[in-house]
Amino acid sequence: MSSNNQVKVVVDKDTVSKFASCQSATLNHLNKYPPLEKTLNYLLSFTLFSKSLSVVLTLLYRIKEATIDSPKSPSFLKVGYERIVSVIRKFDELFNLLVLREGLDEFLDQLKNHNNKPGFWVVLYLVDYVANVSNLVLKEFVAKPLNLAKPTKEGEINGTVESLKEDGLPHIKELAGTTKSLGQGIQSKLQSDYFEPTKNKLQQEYIEPTKGKINGTKEYVTEKYGEFIKPKYDAAYQTVSEKYEGNFTKSESVPRAIVSTGVDLGNLTLEKIKVGVAKAEPKAKSVVNDVAKDVSKTATSIAQDVDNLTK
Repeated sequence: MSSNNQVKVVVDKDTVSKFASCQSATLNHLNKYPPLEKTLNYLLSFTLFSKSLSVVLTLLYRIKEATIDSPKSPSFLKVGYERIVSVIRKFDELFNLLVLREGLDEFLDQLKNHNNKPGFWVVLYLVDYVANVSNLVLKEFVAKPLNLAKPTKEGEINGTVESLKEDGLPHIKELAGTTKSLGQGIQSKLQSDYFEPTKNKLQQEYIEPTKGKINGTKEYVTEKYGEFIKPKYDAAYQTVSEKYEGNFTKSESVPRAIVSTGVDLGNLTLEKIKVGVAKAEPKAKSVVNDVAKDVSKTATSIAQDVDNLTK
């Protein structure tokens, strides 16, 4: 940096290598491929390309210095920049892992093992590669966010890791072990974090209070039954028994005692109705009296008929 605060970035092989090793896992990995390294050196040998890249990097540096690194920049801008950089680095790491290391590097190793000749092994490699990517994605985006236990490798289950590589599809079995382990982990997590708390909440907030209310209602009904209904029932039973015993003692005839008891109960009921109606509606007295007379005449007639039958 000169005295007039102007920034000039000189781009050469060492600068690019240093930048790659510090900033990007992908760029750092690309330096391991001789063809790419030769191509980069060839491009940097051109002054136009080198200066153009230097101008772009200088411009980016000045923009970052003026917007992000400035003390006058708002805090939300700095936070947003850090989050964007974090996301970019995460994708950079995933690309380096899934595409370069587990993809291209593995393919080149397989090609070298097969004397640089393609064959059916390419199909097996592609199938195993898809299984490998799926396995890594499940571990990174399912197991880690949900804090599940680390999936057990299929080779560890069988007692040996080398057995996974015998058939050329090691990641298929590893994926099977991962999915099985994740399935058990998710089921256990749902049971402990959701099902059991929900069950306990329902038990405490709904089932137990409802059960208590039902028991309280049952006790209340039993109490009121013993307080009001049962005494009236006992009194009615006592009245019927006394009326029947008195009529049977007088007539010494079961049919006449039954009829007389019915008449007495009818009269008693009518008296209660008359009292209730008299309180509620005085004008209904005449109607009740007429009904009472008719009932009395009918009961007397029935009693006479029964008396004639018993003679």
